[in-house]
Amino acid sequence: MARNPKQQIQHFLKTGHSDVLPQGWPGENWLVAAQNADRAMRQALIEEVKKRSDRLSLPQAPLRDYQAEVDPIDWAKKLGS
Repeated sequence: MARNPKQQIQHFLKTGHSDVLPQGWPGENWLVAAQNADRAMRQALIEEVKKRSDRLSLPQAPLRDYQAEVDPIDWAKKLGS
């Protein structure tokens, strides 16, 4: 079933599936049209991920003591095991 590009993008965002040879995209031949569809769908996915991630809060990272002294012998032993 042929759908317009906007409908194809919405379907892709909802399902993760797209047509191998999408129809209705601008381009002087099928390859350029498919590349335009791919580019538009990837951009729509990036925008959707950014929009959703704006609502998330990041967990607090544990504090590290970067001033602590490191015993190079113990450190080397840990790397070797």
